[in-house]
Amino acid sequence: MKMRMAALALAGWLVAGAAEASELATLQAKLRKYAPLGRPGAVCVCQSGGQFHGHAGHVGQGTNAPIPGMLAATASCAVPIFDADGRKTGGSGCRPFVVLAK
Repeated sequence: MKMRMAALALAGWLVAGAAEASELATLQAKLRKYAPLGRPGAVCVCQSGGQFHGHAGHVGQGTNAPIPGMLAATASCAVPIFDADGRKTGGSGCRPFVVLAK
């Protein structure tokens, strides 16, 4: 009986894990509206108060692990850096930021 209870508890944990992954995927799909994968997202402006404050960029998305074994969806404003000839040479991400309306 104890073995069956442990198996049921494990199955419930696995189902809950699948539901969490599904909710993460849903959130990431919503983020793609502003930050499409493989191309620039919506225009954003850094509000960080730092070196890139007021600089324009594109919304980007990703995931990180704020707690070991856990995942969270992230969004940042990816600010491109250009040389004097207008060629992109790098970039930096910032938070917080605002998204400009279309």
